[in-house]
Amino acid sequence: MRGTPGYLAPEWLSSVITEKVDVYAFGIVLLEILCGRKNLDWSHADEEDVHLLSVFTRKVEKEQLMDILDRNEDMQLHREAVTEMMSLAAWCLQGDFAKRPSMSLVVKALEGLVTVETNLDYNFSNVPKVGAGNEQREATISSKLLSILSGPRPLNSTARLSTLWINRPIDFSGGTVTPILQVGNEATKFLCGFYCKGHATDCFLGVLLSHNNSASLEGWYISARLVWSANRNHPVKTNATLLLGKDGNLVLADTDGTFVYNQSIEQEKL
Repeated sequence: MRGTPGYLAPEWLSSVITEKVDVYAFGIVLLEILCGRKNLDWSHADEEDVHLLSVFTRKVEKEQLMDILDRNEDMQLHREAVTEMMSLAAWCLQGDFAKRPSMSLVVKALEGLVTVETNLDYNFSNVPKVGAGNEQREATISSKLLSILSGPRPLNSTARLSTLWINRPIDFSGGTVTPILQVGNEATKFLCGFYCKGHATDCFLGVLLSHNNSASLEGWYISARLVWSANRNHPVKTNATLLLGKDGNLVLADTDGTFVYNQSIEQEKL
């Protein structure tokens, strides 16, 4: 894990990384500007005042938000606008990254084109547990993946695929698999995804080939063979992530945040 202390979004701890980590960092910077201090300031005698986010939460609960404003004249004269900006900062700092705005929405809020969300959670470290608060969303994603694999489709479009995939395997008698994309016909199929042979906990991101006309998913998986792997010498665990960047670069990270595969770096080696 790399980054400046005090600016890292809480989801870095679970390796579920999206573009919303940048929104979180922007929220920290905005709050620092409004309060005239750093997020982590060890010059404070009281330990409770070292962390700006903790002070922010405490002052909101006590309805003493104005106490943490920068004392300069501009901040004091434009309290209504400053309060609006604090709400925007809080929106960017939501513990659940799905509840944060996109940066384009932040820009519109700064321009006064959209209103800032008011239903905010000021417990900024309140991150939803994987498999708990996101069960419905994950179930929807899983059902879509299963429909892709079960139907006879010559080619699956990648245009609408998510840019982030998490290794949450589907169990079968021959091992586990987290499917991302499948192409082929009824007799021969290629699958791209995370794969574990047997009941091992070590998984590989790769391409699997199967010559099987079985109607069941399990029959297809059992006959699948790993023909290429991005991390053959560095297997990853459950909840490892694969990120497809806007530049088309693929980055594989293990559950502890360790970068295992970076497509652009591998291409430079060739």
